[in-house]
Parts: sequence; C-alpha cells; structure tokens
Amino acid sequence: MQKPMDCVKAIVGPARSGTTWIGTIMDSHPNVVYRFEPFHRLRHHNPAVQRIGKALRTQAITDEDISEMYATFIKAHPLTNKPPFFHKKSYPIISLAKKELWPLSRLFPGVSKVYQALYSPKGLLPLVFKEVTFAKQMKTLLKRTSIPLVYIVRHPCATVISDIKGQNQGKMPTGRQANLKALLENHDPILLERYGSNLRKLTSIEKTALLWRIEVESCVRAVQSSNKGIVITYEQFAEDAYTQSERVFTHFGMNIADETVQFLDSLYDAKKDSVKNSIRSEGYRGNKYFTIYRNPKSQKNAWKAKISANDRRTIEAIVKDSKVFDFCASLGSWD
Repeated sequence: MQKPMDCVKAIVGPARSGTTWIGTIMDSHPNVVYRFEPFHRLRHHNPAVQRIGKALRTQAITDEDISEMYATFIKAHPLTNKPPFFHKKSYPIISLAKKELWPLSRLFPGVSKVYQALYSPKGLLPLVFKEVTFAKQMKTLLKRTSIPLVYIVRHPCATVISDIKGQNQGKMPTGRQANLKALLENHDPILLERYGSNLRKLTSIEKTALLWRIEVESCVRAVQSSNKGIVITYEQFAEDAYTQSERVFTHFGMNIADETVQFLDSLYDAKKDSVKNSIRSEGYRGNKYFTIYRNPKSQKNAWKAKISANDRRTIEAIVKDSKVFDFCASLGSWD
C-alpha cells in the first residue's frame, strides 16, 4: 500500500541552473503536484516546514517527518503553487479564478487561506518539489530517506554571470559570500590554502565561482554515492528535453505524459510573440529574469554572447582542476 512518504520526489541544484524550468516541465504532467522552493518560501510561514528543515540539516529526519512534509506541501500556497498553471490534471482540482486569485493571495493572508482551501488537491499523488542551494539537506535526503532526487548542474560560466546579474539587480542573495571561508574550511583544505588568505581581494565573480565549485563538488559527490540520485546537466535538457524529461520521470517511477510532450513542443517552437501569448494566457507577465518561457536550444549557449573573455577566464581558472567539473562537462558537452 502506497504511503505519503512514497510520493515525494525532489529536484535540487545551484541557483540559476534551470531548476525552475525543469520543475515546470514536471508540473506539466497531469498526475504531478509541483511545489516551488517550499523550504525557502514557507519557512517563515509554517512551523512544520521549520521543523522538517531543521531535521534535514541535522540528519535527524524520520519517516514521520516525510509524511508530514507531504501533508504540508500538498496544500496549495501562493508562494509555492504559482504560474504557469496547468489545468489538465488527472486529479479533481478547481481552476476557476485561480490566476486572478493568485496575486491577491500573495498580498493578503486571508485570501491565502481561501487559495489553499480551493486549490489543494486530495488523495495520494506524486509530489515533486524543487529547491536551490540545498546541499546539506539534499545529503540527508539521499542518506536517510527513500526520496528519489535529481541534481541539475549548468555550465559555471552561465550560472555565475546569471547570478551576478541577479545580484546587481537585487534579485539574488549575496549572504553566502560572507561565509565563504567557513565553507572552504569544511570543504577542501587545498582550496582553503589557495584562496583563504585572499578572500577579501576576490571579486564578486570569483567568489560566486568559488561558491559554485564548493556546492557542485559537494552535491555531485553525494549523488554519485547514492542509488537514489542522478545528475543531469541543463545543457542535456536544453539539447533534448524530451529524452531527459523521460529520464527524470522514470527515476521518479513514472512515465512521461502526452501533455508534457505538448508543453515541450511549445517551448521548442517558442517565438517572441508566442512567449508573450503564453504568459498573457495565464494572466501573469512575471519577471523576465526568472521566466521559463524560452526556447531551450536558443538558451543553451546564450551566455557565451554575454560574457567577456576576461570573466570567462576568471571563472574557468577557479573550476578547471575540479574532477567534478570534468565529470559534468563530459555530461553536458561543455566547451
């Protein structure tokens, strides 16, 4: 008999690696309930999320915690259940006025409760959540639970310049840079010796690249040592999202659905006007920096036209002697 703890699936990766896009692909499946960054978004709104998050950080997670995780995340919340809304679901769900109620429910707690009551699905369903910068918790998921997990990695140059752009626009956090020395101490004595005494002199690009290396090395090694996780690069997805989506669904114990194939078709066929129409049809224009309405193939290497030769050399100098970087580069055909 299936239990709530058997229904939870996870997508994890560094920020700006394509996890939002891949999570949305999962959401297009009619059987899936998808939740966007529930641990980050709900930690100040729900005591249960705080408790479960602490259990993950301290490796004290139990089966009861996973069941509580499912019961908490299955409830619709405007911070984790957001556009685009896929209305063709196999389970009974109300769609009436959802796109109109969603922005109001983000502003007013009373409306948020109405949103939850109206749009929370019933029954045991595959629940996929995605998180970023989730290394310690991810390792606990792999070691202490049976949750299948997919780790997404993108070329460090693409990730870093996108992150820097977000930092400059006030859309991406910079707090981890202040903890860089402690992260190095816990990660790699060789890197600590190389950079530890010069951290104040490093540029934001160098610090962000170093953070990428620490996070990706730590997480990829953890996934490689577990039979519950797989590593896929953003570039593999962008080149052939059909095959890679099928890999993820198979890892999650599911089959790819026709609705997902149709959604991917729409992205690969995306032109500027069709993208605008897709956003308009949801009643949500969103934020261009975070949008998933882009043609994957045109975005795969778009970063190369946006990065200076000097910045690229700077980033690659920090990651080039990493075996994990070589492994991911081989997967994603990075050049």
